[in-house]
Amino acid sequence: MSDIHGASPSGDRAVAASPSSPHAVSPVPASIPSAKPWWFSRHEDQEMLWGGRPTREEAIDAGIAEYDGEPFFICQGGHFRNQTDIFDADTVADRFDDVNADYAGEENASESWTAEQCRDLEQRLNAVMAAWCAEHGHDRAYAIDAGLPEHIDASAIEARRAETEGLGAQHESAVAKPDAQPPVGESAQ
Repeated sequence: MSDIHGASPSGDRAVAASPSSPHAVSPVPASIPSAKPWWFSRHEDQEMLWGGRPTREEAIDAGIAEYDGEPFFICQGGHFRNQTDIFDADTVADRFDDVNADYAGEENASESWTAEQCRDLEQRLNAVMAAWCAEHGHDRAYAIDAGLPEHIDASAIEARRAETEGLGAQHESAVAKPDAQPPVGESAQ
């Protein structure tokens, strides 16, 4: 595919998880960007999604261009968020006690920690983890929480081509590829 930027969450493709809702995603006006991007795929199972376009129309246009006018599927969905609340006081206390065992008295070093101090420790560590993940782009998962797929069949493709051509624009799938041979009887200029 021409617009793939690797397998990172910031790239242009992602693995889709099972649909999160038994209901189909209701289409929004196609020209209005939505909070969750639109994706396209050759396969209904959404094993691999491509695109991440801001509007439904842009995902359809990209799918038409990518699959040379063959039917495909689109869906809307956003990346799952990675869990960043991963620290709990018990685990931290156990580790703290392990590394400081040689210097503790008869009790573990963490036994004097109060419940309030443990809550404070958890909140602080988890806040630092969330900020670090956000700063470095690790807060967004690779997988997409995708809605149910919508089939873009031959009639929908032709309707979209007619719509974009009617606006004076030529759909990108109708533009000859740079390496395409000119039709017989025409000269290359």
